[in-house]
Amino acid sequence: MSFRFPSFLRSHLFSPQIIFAVSLLFLLIRNIPLCFILPIWAHGDEIGHIDYILKIGRGHIPQPRDHIESSLFLFHKTRWDSRIIAPGGNFRIKKIKELGLAGYSYEAHHPPFPYFLLALCRRVFFLHELPFLLQVRIFRLLCLFMITIGMAFIYFAWRHHQVNDLLFYFPLLLISLLSQDMFAAINTDNFSFFCGSIACAGLIYITFKPSMLKGWILLAVGTILALWTKISNIYFFGFWIIPFLAYRKHHQRKLIFSYAFIFLLLALIISSPWYIYNFIRFSSPISDLSLPYPLIPPQGVSFTSLKNFSLAFSRTLFRGEFFWEGRYLDIICGRFNPLFYGILLIFILYGLIRIRLKYIFNSLPLFNSALYFPSLVFVAFFLICCLKGGFPLYHARFSFGELYFIMLLFFSGWKMLLCSTHLAGITTALLLFFYNLLYTINLIFLVR
Repeated sequence: MSFRFPSFLRSHLFSPQIIFAVSLLFLLIRNIPLCFILPIWAHGDEIGHIDYILKIGRGHIPQPRDHIESSLFLFHKTRWDSRIIAPGGNFRIKKIKELGLAGYSYEAHHPPFPYFLLALCRRVFFLHELPFLLQVRIFRLLCLFMITIGMAFIYFAWRHHQVNDLLFYFPLLLISLLSQDMFAAINTDNFSFFCGSIACAGLIYITFKPSMLKGWILLAVGTILALWTKISNIYFFGFWIIPFLAYRKHHQRKLIFSYAFIFLLLALIISSPWYIYNFIRFSSPISDLSLPYPLIPPQGVSFTSLKNFSLAFSRTLFRGEFFWEGRYLDIICGRFNPLFYGILLIFILYGLIRIRLKYIFNSLPLFNSALYFPSLVFVAFFLICCLKGGFPLYHARFSFGELYFIMLLFFSGWKMLLCSTHLAGITTALLLFFYNLLYTINLIFLVR
């Protein structure tokens, strides 16, 4: 027996418009202050991203062996806080080589789209005339707004097709409730979410009108921008498998497959120049691994490696990666830590089971197929980590391009358990809200 809220509450408190408005309000109210409060460099790669922005701004494509900009080093030197690196340390940097990897343009292998956009904003809005610390904070705000724009793409795509099922809107609220430090940091992962949202909007249009060009154009634009944003977004090409699966028996499948093939080919051609350039300078389309990147060795496929990978993914999805005093901030300790994050991950698996049982939306076969996509990416990243090693792909930020699909699966799992969209919405929102509240309070007191 499913739980039902009174019709008055459902019509006034639960609507796509209200859920979207609350999502944006919470995202901005929580994260705009953090863009100004949180210390510089505790978000991981901010120094590398700013260096790329500065180099692009002066018309130079960075190379991995370039030292960071002198102005950036001097700023970093004066704002050094050893608590970021280790507890109780008093070490202060004096020379650029003491920074190790952070002293080089170690983000140089990544495509330039986000950096070009931020450098353009810096020039158009005369940000270079502002104090450097204020520039850093404005860059953080710009990265945060990429999340809001991406959420708007998804919301308006559903509204355009007059979809009122709250199942598709609650995931936007859950995204805004995540305790993600990336939302208040300079990074390219927010841009990945933005690109993924464009591709998702394209899939929504294709779902309802597969014979029209608009959806295919959005899907192609999202894929192209994603590949010009981050190398790990190569999995975006997997989005193109979804129409083939969903429409293989459609009466217009020849026309649909023709559009899919043409726009996929265009996406491949337009996305490839950067990777050809990388191959010319590195003999690899990915990166120059001669710098001391924090790579992980292959672990081998086993139950233990699967457990460790899954828990790391869940932690970095719901908790973020804020690094302080030599450790990540975590408000749940001891044996409850893996139990809590393991349970959260299980609800994503529940969502997959719900799809398998055709329990979500039988009238939208494309989205039934689309929700298998996050699990395939998860498996691919797991196998790469286990068999090849290298970059730590267990960080959920590498999957930000499919974040909406992940949270749609997560919410679907709760709905499967509670048999009510409204009850699942309240339950998951309160769970993430109170976790976010405790996390944020601890975060602010930690860095004071």
